[in-house]
Amino acid sequence: MNGNSSAQVAQKISIIKGVAFISLVTGNIDILCTCIFKETVDLFTIIESIKTIIEIKRVDKVMWSEEVRSISIKEMSTWVVSKKK
Repeated sequence: MNGNSSAQVAQKISIIKGVAFISLVTGNIDILCTCIFKETVDLFTIIESIKTIIEIKRVDKVMWSEEVRSISIKEMSTWVVSKKK
């Protein structure tokens, strides 16, 4: 997608219930969003809503992953230092 198309798609995704944050990014994907959902069916609804936008804007696919744990910078540096021993 070109930058303008990405921004248009991101704007449409941003109004979907459950989407908490959205960013235009570089790399293997164009748009990254953080979703908050209670049950798997809620995630399914979010993904299906995004797919309806995709059909209009010719986006290839929707990928998802789930955060297992956030690591703070302080915790990360402690972990790296203790691993070197």
